[in-house]
Amino acid sequence: MGGGLMNRFNGKVALVTGGGDGMGAASVKRLSAEGAIVYALDIVGERAESVANALNQEGGEVFAIEADVTKEDQLEGAFKRIAQEQSRLDVLVNVAGGSRSGYITDLRPQDWEEYFRLNVVSTATACRLAVPQMRSSGGGSIVVMSSISGVRGDPCWAVYNTAKAALINLTECLAWEVGEFGIRVNAICP
Repeated sequence: MGGGLMNRFNGKVALVTGGGDGMGAASVKRLSAEGAIVYALDIVGERAESVANALNQEGGEVFAIEADVTKEDQLEGAFKRIAQEQSRLDVLVNVAGGSRSGYITDLRPQDWEEYFRLNVVSTATACRLAVPQMRSSGGGSIVVMSSISGVRGDPCWAVYNTAKAALINLTECLAWEVGEFGIRVNAICP
C-alpha cells in the first residue's frame, strides 16, 4: 500500500482514538499508507470498520475497535487486545474528543465534567495505558490532538478552549516524564 511513501512505519503498531472519521480517519489512513499496523478505535464501531475495510482493500493492515474513550475499562480492553495480538505499541494518536459551545454563565458543572472527561481524562488515560507498552517496545511516539483554540480564548467556547489548553499542558508534562524512555510526546494544534 506504500504508493511511493517512505514507509517510515513498517513493522510499527499504532492506535488512533477517534479513528472512524475526520482527523482520526485521516491519521489511520496515513499511518497505514506508510506501513503501520493500525488499530482504529471509535465509539461508533461501524465507522471504524468502514475505515479498516477500505484501507485493507488497498493492502493495509487495519483493525477496528469499538470503544468509548470515556470508559476506562473499554480503553483497557483495547490496549490488552493490542498487547495480545501484536505484543508491542509504537504510536498512539489521541484524536477522540468533542466540544460544547455556550456562554460561561450558561455552562453547568456537568458540562465541564463531561467535556473534560471526553477530551482530557480520556487522553490522559490512553497515555497512561500506552506508556508501559511503549517502554517494553523500546520507545514510541504519542501525539495529542489539541487545537489553536488551546492557546487563545474564543467567545462561547470556554469548555472546548480550556480542555484543549489542558491537553497542551498534559503533553508537556508527559514529555518530561517519559522522554528518558525514548517516548516522544507532541501536541498538534490545528
